[in-house]
Amino acid sequence: MHIDELTGFIRSRWGEALGHADFGDGDDFFDIGGNSLLVAGIMAALGTEVGTRLSLRMFFDHPTIRELAEAVDAHLRAAARSADGEGVVVDGAAIR
Repeated sequence: MHIDELTGFIRSRWGEALGHADFGDGDDFFDIGGNSLLVAGIMAALGTEVGTRLSLRMFFDHPTIRELAEAVDAHLRAAARSADGEGVVVDGAAIR
């Protein structure tokens, strides 16, 4: 999935969860009315969309649309490289 598609998907899920679309890609989810209960649903939908389990911690570490899309994209690219037999490092952790 391309980064622009990720961004659009995340933006859509945020709008559904929050019940409004009054936010930008650089706004912190928790500053615009989000809460931790909504995070679980968003991350479950995102994981289903990209075909892998994503940790809730990823959301808390990257609470803007832009940051989260970049983090998911990095995770997916690392997983693809790892599947090819290459060891990679994501967020300081070695993935093999």
